[in-house]
Amino acid sequence: MKESWQPHGSLGGIVILLGQNLTNFGKKELVKNGMKHISWGRFWVLQALNEAPQNQASLCKKLDQKAPSMIDMLRRLNDEKIIKFIAHPNDVRRKEWSLTTKGKKDYQKAKKILRNIGFKMDTFLKENKVEPSEIQRVNEILSLLNNQLVSDMSEYQEV
Repeated sequence: MKESWQPHGSLGGIVILLGQNLTNFGKKELVKNGMKHISWGRFWVLQALNEAPQNQASLCKKLDQKAPSMIDMLRRLNDEKIIKFIAHPNDVRRKEWSLTTKGKKDYQKAKKILRNIGFKMDTFLKENKVEPSEIQRVNEILSLLNNQLVSDMSEYQEV
């Protein structure tokens, strides 16, 4: 029998568990709302391409993914008409990935679904009379942790 890890009151453990639960809840909300084809990985690719067209290398770097798994995802998204190749505006030899109209619609719908999770959490906290100052303090603590993780992760970036 596999032993399940439990946070036992550690803030780090609770944050990890919350992250796992939010990830699972987000996926269930996407499926429930007709977005079964949008995984978290796909969502992050769509978000990156919504900001601007990008090539495979820039997507790999931005999303911290290896080239083989990224190209597999890009090919699948292309086959599903969610993204497409376009010529680079300044260099005809370079190609970039861009969202199609379908991809833009899928991204906007998925973003709205996932944003609603945050609204539900805010409503839950208000209903349970969590004070704004308490929410602010938790936000500060989580931001500190997040900034430290980002800083620590930069040490592991491939050169």
